[in-house]
Amino acid sequence: MIRVGFWLRVSTNDQNTETQRYLANQYCDKTFPSGWKLTREYNLEGISAYKDTNEIGGLGSYRREVIKDSKQAVWDHLIVQDLSRIARDGVVGGVTFLSALRQAGAEVHIIQSPYLNDPNMPLKEGISAMFFELATLDSKIRGQKSREAQQLAKERGIHIGRPKGSGDSKPRRRRTNVEIRNGF
Repeated sequence: MIRVGFWLRVSTNDQNTETQRYLANQYCDKTFPSGWKLTREYNLEGISAYKDTNEIGGLGSYRREVIKDSKQAVWDHLIVQDLSRIARDGVVGGVTFLSALRQAGAEVHIIQSPYLNDPNMPLKEGISAMFFELATLDSKIRGQKSREAQQLAKERGIHIGRPKGSGDSKPRRRRTNVEIRNGF
């Protein structure tokens, strides 16, 4: 029986991970016809892959948990819909995360990029790095468009965001020097 973990992530609370879960189930049925068992699901609803990377409850804490689980052999195969679901913090964050998983003996399956699932594929790391950089660029472009729309709304007198005077509801912490050096 093949043990798998699902990495499911959407960046806003308005989205959900049901489609990713469905695709992951279909992928496993097709890829592991002799049988598979879901041993861990990482459900990151509302977690941005670009910001809050190293804060408590941010993407970095989930990455550390996944690496720990792969080292403890909780699962052997991690199923991810797309590389952009793993990281949008660029080449360093994404490739470092994938490398740590591979060093722990885990196989990462990217549903929407099946050519990256072949362990013998030449330039696999380079192509992954290119996709991570494109995801970062896409995120920056979307951010710029959002800032422009917010500026336009402000010029028109429309308030966007939290009500004035409301506080931050997320617990925050600073990264340690070790986490900074390790890219988390």
